[in-house]
Amino acid sequence: MEHVHGGHRHSHEDSHTPKEELVALMQFMVNHNSSHNEELKVLAEELHKHDLCSAYDEVMEAIKLYDEANSKLSQALEKVTK
Repeated sequence: MEHVHGGHRHSHEDSHTPKEELVALMQFMVNHNSSHNEELKVLAEELHKHDLCSAYDEVMEAIKLYDEANSKLSQALEKVTK
């Protein structure tokens, strides 16, 4: 049986190892988080355009934290794939 999961086809008939599944999930999460971060940047730009500076500052801080967290996930992914 095959279905789409996380933007890619996934078959339960495939024989992936638990490590391969973890790597795939971690890669998905890094890409997914990057996508959300780009959306936050667009939101921040809109807040700035509307002179909503305090909200803009908070979103910019969230973007910074998202970047830091995603960097940690990327580092973990590198360690898993070595």
